[in-house]
This record gives sequence, structure tokens and C-alpha cells, in this order.
Amino acid sequence: MVAQGFSVDLNKPLVFQVGHLGEDYQEWVHQPIASKEGPRFFESNFWESLTKNKWWYIPLVWLPVVCWSISKSVRMGRNFPFIGLIVCCGIFIWTLMEYTLHRFLFHIKTKSYWGNTLHYLLHGCHHKHPMDGLRLVFPPAATAVLCFPFWNLLKLVSTPSTTPALFGGGLLGYVMYDVTHYYLHHAQPTSEVPRNLKKYHLNHHFRIQNRGFGITSSFWDKVFGTLPQSKAAAKKSVAEYPFAKPGCQERCGNISIPYPFGIGSNCSIADGFAVTCNHSFNPPKPFINSINLEVLNISLNGSTVQVNNPVITYNCSSRANGKDVDLRETPFTFSDTYNRFTASGCDNLALVFRNSTVVITGCMSICNPYIRANSQSQTGCYGINCCQTEIPPSLGFFNASLESINQDNIEDGCKYAFMVDYQWFRDKNIFVVREMEYVPAVLDWACNTSGSFCGANARCLYNNASSSRRSECFCSKGYEGSPYLPSGCRDIDECSDPSRNHCGRFCLNTPGSYNCSCPDGYLSADDLHANGIFSSLGALLLLICMWWLYREVNRRKEAKLKEKFFKRNGGLLLQQQLSSDQGNLETTKLFTSKELEKATDNYNANRILGQGGQGTVYKGMLIDGRIVAIKKSKALDEGKHEPFINEVVILSRINIRNVVKLFGCCLETEVPMLVYEFIPNGTLSQCLHDQNEEFPLTWDLRLRIATEIAGALFYLHSLASIAIYHRDIKSANILLDEKFRAKVSDFGISRSISVDNTHLTTAVQGTFGYLDPEYFQSSQFTEKSDVYSFGVVLVELLTGKKPILSGKSNEGGSLTAYFLLTMKENRLYDILDARVVKEGGEKEILAVANIAKRCLYLNGSSRPTMKEVVMELDGIRMSNGATSRPTMKEVVMGLDGIRMSNGATSRPTMKEVVMELDGIRMSNGATATVKQSCDNVKYATEDDLTGPQEAASTSTGSSYRAMDIELPLLLDKSSSSL
Repeated sequence: MVAQGFSVDLNKPLVFQVGHLGEDYQEWVHQPIASKEGPRFFESNFWESLTKNKWWYIPLVWLPVVCWSISKSVRMGRNFPFIGLIVCCGIFIWTLMEYTLHRFLFHIKTKSYWGNTLHYLLHGCHHKHPMDGLRLVFPPAATAVLCFPFWNLLKLVSTPSTTPALFGGGLLGYVMYDVTHYYLHHAQPTSEVPRNLKKYHLNHHFRIQNRGFGITSSFWDKVFGTLPQSKAAAKKSVAEYPFAKPGCQERCGNISIPYPFGIGSNCSIADGFAVTCNHSFNPPKPFINSINLEVLNISLNGSTVQVNNPVITYNCSSRANGKDVDLRETPFTFSDTYNRFTASGCDNLALVFRNSTVVITGCMSICNPYIRANSQSQTGCYGINCCQTEIPPSLGFFNASLESINQDNIEDGCKYAFMVDYQWFRDKNIFVVREMEYVPAVLDWACNTSGSFCGANARCLYNNASSSRRSECFCSKGYEGSPYLPSGCRDIDECSDPSRNHCGRFCLNTPGSYNCSCPDGYLSADDLHANGIFSSLGALLLLICMWWLYREVNRRKEAKLKEKFFKRNGGLLLQQQLSSDQGNLETTKLFTSKELEKATDNYNANRILGQGGQGTVYKGMLIDGRIVAIKKSKALDEGKHEPFINEVVILSRINIRNVVKLFGCCLETEVPMLVYEFIPNGTLSQCLHDQNEEFPLTWDLRLRIATEIAGALFYLHSLASIAIYHRDIKSANILLDEKFRAKVSDFGISRSISVDNTHLTTAVQGTFGYLDPEYFQSSQFTEKSDVYSFGVVLVELLTGKKPILSGKSNEGGSLTAYFLLTMKENRLYDILDARVVKEGGEKEILAVANIAKRCLYLNGSSRPTMKEVVMELDGIRMSNGATSRPTMKEVVMGLDGIRMSNGATSRPTMKEVVMELDGIRMSNGATATVKQSCDNVKYATEDDLTGPQEAASTSTGSSYRAMDIELPLLLDKSSSSL
């Protein structure tokens, strides 16, 4: 598909033309076209639009991704100094990728049709049209594709919490690269560092394409030896070649006169470049004949000549008024890059004209009256005593008009104006300079793009490294020397310099290039280069396969580890415990470790709600939006997983309002975890001992909380399918929801008891201050042990004090002892909380205190059951005004909830309701029928039943979900025998 002698038509779409160039493509693509708009690539408008991207697309698209990546590491607990270091590492990694891609991929040599076409789309278009601002940056869509392997590569070499910051740093480096790249091509930097970087990069485009691959930095060019020659080295190298035309004078005094300038007949390229060496000066001075100005320096690199330019004066008694400088009939113009128009003097309005009539620039200078004539000293121009401004490009005529700003000013004064090289002028004293007759100024010249101005093996190109963007002569690739002399560009012997070739041992120099010729049985560098490409692709494929294999091995290893943790954390025991109750098994979800990591921001310390004897509790949010509390158990010994599994089993069997709800658990981590509903108002202990005036615990609220706790314990002891002893009832284990309803929690050391057993013999466990003395002595835990602990909580509600007293109030050593002492001495009010005394009635307080006293009997058999406690507390509440009867719907739903918790699967008939109610009453010694005592039943207020969990909902296997109800509602207050 490569065509011999093919030429590209720039007026047609280029993409499918460049492939036909074959081996000539490399030469063609490195002959840049300096126009801001490149030619069309595709016929299709759609494909054409995909090749164009504005520079600000890159930061707009990727900076939010950078911020998100860095914030992810912050959320994982990394501190800002560490993240800053990681981001800098990511930027550093990007600079290496930038250098590697630019050198080894973007500058790959191609000669096939599709190789040329792909290279042109990838990078060649940028070298051919370097000023095309719409095809300068890498398309965001292509970057997005490359982000995936980059992310996975970083995951292999960094930890999960550092990977996002490292990725964000690399992406930030890419944004910096694209913005810097655009700036270097299209901006006009004035400070030294960006100007040098611009020259460094554009030198790669227009002079030495096989050097200077870095863009944002030259660091890797220095490391890998691809840094272009320094100016000193370049001058030393070029000094070996002649600059003047053979047979012509090379110097005049201390000034070198290179071709196209020349001293003498037929020594310059044209009459405008002819120079006369004036020997009347010592040392001699060169003058350009066409403008009669002294030459101070000639620079072929940049096509500039520095001359002595006259200072224009006006109204100066000792000096004649200055003259104009006309360059219009010469090949020169004033350089807008290096020159500044400068004026000095008091009340000076200085204007520059084009063709003596059109004002093109100017400035105003005013005086500082405090500077005396004998102490005048000032550097730089800031409007006081001196003003300065830029000039338009291609200025060929300089004529300045000097006049007063104030036309009525009688004392006009001496005024000055001059065109000056600002680099020479910036550290000079303005009062000294304006007394000079001549100051340095810089002139430009340009070649004609037809090429006749340049010598053999040279070409006339636009130098975008210069802000004037004038055309200059450059030696062709593979040549160096003076590009203006007919034979000034001489072949570079690449074979003599190992840094200029990649051949190794066998190198053959050719005009403008070299060949790697090898004896029989050896491979050439091109072959090695091709083999290197295929080897690199093979290595990349091998790396991808190894990465996939690594991920697969890790995945299987992680799966086995999770299975090991599941077994070690009692997963099999949990399945065995729940196998007898399939209905509850469905409601207990097994969460994955990734779900809980995401819910807690990788267990961020800011998410910790509290820590207990069994583990740490975190606040989290599930993917469905539910706010939960996640209990991360402490590391357990191999034989101590029973408490954790016990809590799961017990909570899975309970579904009432006043017991915290269990959503599920996770067993595939090193330490097991439970997922509960989130209770927002903290614990009862916090509310009692760190009271908030905005939400005070009123007497009615305390009474309701006590009733709810008692109701929950009554359910656990008597109404659950298998009796449950909590064994750690305390105010810290009572949570309060958004309506300050009590929720019993922490079942880590609870035990299920069969109906045939009356006690449980275990090692003593619990919390000091709440521990039943009888249990402490006998190690036999009964339901009355929970009653004792409840009695302590009830005393806390009455007194607002902690179970262990300290200070002057420690008359009995503990709260219970002190409370019983005050009851015995009939001075209960000494220990009661002030709010209780203020808001509670005397009879109610004494009744509750008596209940607490009975719960704290040392003899467990003398203590009331939780059923009796519930009835008495409910009676106190009813007498206190909480007297609202439930509807029949609420009664049926409540009864249905009890039946569901005991294994029933359908709603009972009214006959069954009556029989069950009557059976409950008969078991407690009642002899009357339900009908006879219905009128005596009193109920809690309707407010106690409000809330999101009271609404009935359907679930698999039952018409109604087991309702969270307050069990005292169903008890007959008149049954005093109970």
C-alpha cells in the first residue's frame, strides 16, 4: 500500500494519506508546519471531532477524579503529611511514564502503511503541526482506558489505603503534563525557568528529535543520557566548522562576522548583510552598511543581531534632537522579543509612529521631585523618571515624538526616548543610560521558505522556540554547522559517538544518517529494535498473565482464608444452632467482609460508637441506606467462640420492640462481627449520669423505661420459645432509640435454658455492682439473678447515681447497700434524684422503691418474678394516667406476635384466643373466665405503641410479622395473685 514518490496533499484529509509515504514518512513528519490550525484528518465529521480536544478538558475531567482518589485515602485513615508524600511519589512515577512513552512508543520508527497511519494519529500529527492547539493533549477517553491497568498495577505494589492517593498523584502528574505541554507551545513566558523549559521542549520539535523526551522535567533525560547538548558544548562543536564565507574576513575587532553577513565584496549573502570594518577605532568596529549601525553581536541561533541604536532627545540644550531609524529597505526588523521602547524625563509623553503618521505604542514618564541631581540613581522603569512598553512585531521604522503631558508647562525640560535590549537595560542606572548617545538594540532577520536563502542540507523553518516565530535556517537531520553557507551543514559521524547511534559494535556512517551493518550470523540494530518491540509486547503479555494468575491465586487464597475464618468463628456451630428454627434462619443475613468495610469506611476510628468487654462497636451505613451498628468482636481463642455464636442465636430468636434487632453477622473475617439496628440516643447509663438539660429524664419517662426493660426480661424469661437469661443487665446495656424507648442489648454472655431446668451453673460472669450475690457465691444463675440486676437498674433510675459509690456518699460501699440502708432508716428521699422528687408522687415513688427493694433481696427465692414486676410497674403507670385501651387489631397483632415467637404459623381463631387467654390465667391460679375479667384489664397508652416498627408487615410463612409489643398490655391488673 506504500506508493513510490507519493506526496501528501494538505488540502485533503491526512490520516489515510501518510501511510503511503513509506520510509519517507519519518523525514516528512519531522518537517513541522507552523500554523495554529492543523489540516483535516477525516472526511467524517464524527471521527474528526474525536481528534480535537481543548486543553482545559483535561483538568475539568480529571481533577475531580484526583480529589476523589485522595479523599478516599483520607477516609481510610491516612494522615495528610503521608498522603502528600504518596501524591508526590505518584507524580514522580508519572514523569517516568511520560518519558518512557514519549521515547519508546511515540518515537518508534515506522515505514509500513498502517504503522505510519497509527503513528501519525498517536504522535506524528503533533510533530507535523506543533502549533495545533486542538490536537495537543491526549484524549480523555483514551486516558480513561489506560487508567484501569494503571490502577491495577498500583494495587500490586501498594497497600489498599495508599493505592488511591498514589493513583491520584499519577493522575495529577498527567494533568500537570498536559497543561504544561499546552503552555510550552502556546504561551509566551517571561520568567527564566519557563522560558528555558519552552526552548528545551521546542528544541526537541525543531532541532534534535532524538533528544529531550521529557516535557514537565528534564530529570529522566539526564538519568538516561538523552539530554540535548548544552549551549557551551554546542558552541564548541560548531566552532570546528567555518562561519564566514571561504576567503572572507571572519572577525572585525572582537566581533565574529558569520555568514550570511560578510566583510568585503561578495562575502555576504546579499547587500543588506554587507558589513564594513571601521579601523579608525581601536579595536576596529563593524558596521552594517545598509543601516550604518555598529554591530555588537551576531547570533545565528535565533537569527538576531545586536546593534548600537541612537538615543532620541528633545529640548536638550547640549544635544541635538535624535534621528529616525528606518529598516524598511533592509532585511531587518526590530525584535519584539528582546526590545522595549523606553522614555525618560519629566512630564514626558513619548509616542512611536509607523510611517510618521500612525501611533503604534507609547508611554508617559513623570518626575520624582525628591531625587536631587547630585544623587540621582535608579534601575528599572516603573513610570517614575522612566517608562517602558513593548513594541509590535515586525517593526521596520522607528520614529518617536516627545512632548509634555501638560501643555501649559513652561519648564519643558530635557526628554529622552530609545529602543533598547531589555536584558541589557534591566540592571542599568536610567540617569546614566539616557546620557549615552547609543544603546544596544536587537534586530531580527528571516529566511525565505523557498529554501534559496539556506545552504545545502539545510532548510528554512519557523522557529517556535523564539516568541517572534520567524523563519530561520536549520541544518537537516544528521547534519550540523552553519546552515547559511553553501556547504556549511556537514554530515555528523554518528558512528564516532556512541550516544548518537544504537548499533553497538558495527556501525556504518551514511550522509545524514548511519546503518547498523552486521557480519553474517549477527543481527542488526534494526532487527534488534524490532525484536525488542516484540519482546516488549511479549513481556507485557507475560506480565498481564502473571498479574491475572496472581489475582486468581490471591482470590482463591482469600476464599480459603474466609472459609477458615468462617469455621473458626463458629459458622458451623451457628448453622447447627439455627437449623432447628428455619424461619429465624431466613432473617439472619450473613454479610461479606467487603460490605462491612465499605459500610464503616474501612473501620475508620471516627466511626467508633463505643467499646465493651466483647468488642468495638462502629456506626455504618449499608448499601440499602440503613444506618447500623457493627460490633467487631475482640480476637477470640480457638475455644471461645461460643459467646459470639450464642448472641447470634439468641437475637435471631427474638423479635420484639424492646430488644435490639439483629440484622445479621459476618464470620469470614479474623474476628467475628454482628450487625444491629442503630440506636441513636446512646445508653441509659449515659442519659442518667451525663444528663442533658435539652432531653431530661422525667419521672414518667423513667417509669416507662423501667416498664419496658421489665417487659423485655419477662418475654425472655417466660414467653420466648426457650427461656433466655441475659446475665448482664445494666444501664450501659440499655439503649434508647429516637423516642427514648428502651432496647436491651449485649447478649454476649446470655444463655438459653430448657423448660426443665431452673438454673444454670457457669463460671461467674457479669459486671461488678450488678452481680447477684447469690450467684456470686453459688455460681448458679437463675432468672432471679436477672431480677437482681434489674433491681440495681431500677435504683439507678430512682437515684441517678452509679452502682459503685465514691466519696462522702459511700455510706454502704455500693449503691444497693446505701439504698437498702435508707429504706430501712426511712430516709429514702436523701438518696433520690431531685427530678424524681420534684415530678413523682410520693405513693408512686415508694411503690417503685419497694419493687426495687424486693428485687434486691439476698435470697433469690424471695425476689419477685419479672412477670410480677411488670404487672406492678404497669399498675403504677396506669395509676399515673397512662390509661388508654388498645384496639382489637392491636390485641390480635400482639397475641399473634407471641404465638409467632413460639412457633405458630397462622393467625388464631377467636376461640383459640379465648382458650389461650384462659389458659394463661388458669396457670396463675385464676378461676374466672376471660369474659368475667375483661373489664378489669388496663392497657398502656397508645403513645407507647407508636413508631415505625408497630406497623404490620407480611413475610414468608406468616400473615403478620411478630410484633414488637409491650407485653404488660395483655396482663390482667386485677389478678393480684400473679
